[in-house]
Amino acid sequence: MRYQIERLVGLGRMPSEREATSEVVARYEAAIEALPGRATDDEAIALLKLFPGDHSSLYGLAWTVLHFVETAPGWPIAGALDNRSWWVQVLRERATKCND
Repeated sequence: MRYQIERLVGLGRMPSEREATSEVVARYEAAIEALPGRATDDEAIALLKLFPGDHSSLYGLAWTVLHFVETAPGWPIAGALDNRSWWVQVLRERATKCND
């Protein structure tokens, strides 16, 4: 796994907007801005644990991660699309629509 992904994964699950300080948001933003062009399949799976537990997007940063995950060459990865969060459910719905 590339260091940019490890750095982002190392920050842990994104907090909601109401829980996040400006410093926390800045750390996620910097790590997300450093993401390389496309995710590998393993990186996409690793990033799924970052999504907030609610519908919060951490000021849109979760959407950026979602789009990055979708760049993985093997996406959608069926075994990874479980019910761990609302965000993973959104990814599953988007994958289903793309395959229709």
